[in-house]
Amino acid sequence: MDGIIAINGVTLPFAPIKMTITKSDLYSDSTQRSAETGHLISYLIRQNIYTLELEYLLDTAQTKMLENLINGTYNSTNLSVSFYEDDKEITKNMYPSDRTKEITGTKDSRKYRISFSLIEI
Repeated sequence: MDGIIAINGVTLPFAPIKMTITKSDLYSDSTQRSAETGHLISYLIRQNIYTLELEYLLDTAQTKMLENLINGTYNSTNLSVSFYEDDKEITKNMYPSDRTKEITGTKDSRKYRISFSLIEI
C-alpha cells in the first residue's frame, strides 16, 4: 500500500497514477576529498530527506481540491503530508515544488494531468 494519505489533515479520495519516493542526504559545504588520499571527508548534516514526485490524472473537481491543498498562502507553504512507504505510515512537513498541469479532452470531459514534488523541510 503506497500513496498519499492526507495533506494538512485532509484525506485524499484519489490516488496518484505515479509516485516516486526519494531519500537524500544533506552534507556541509566543508565536505571534500582529501588531497593526500583522495578519500571523501564527509560532514553529514542530515539523512533521509524525503522527496515525493507525484503525478495525478483528475477531473475538474478533484483538480481544484488538490490545487487548493498544495498551493498554500503567502504566509505558509508548509504542508503536513502523510503517506505510506512499505506499509508504514509516515508524516513529514513538506513544501510543494513547481506544479505542471496538462489539460486534455473537451469542456464536457476534461481531464488534468498534474505533476509536482513535495520536498521535506
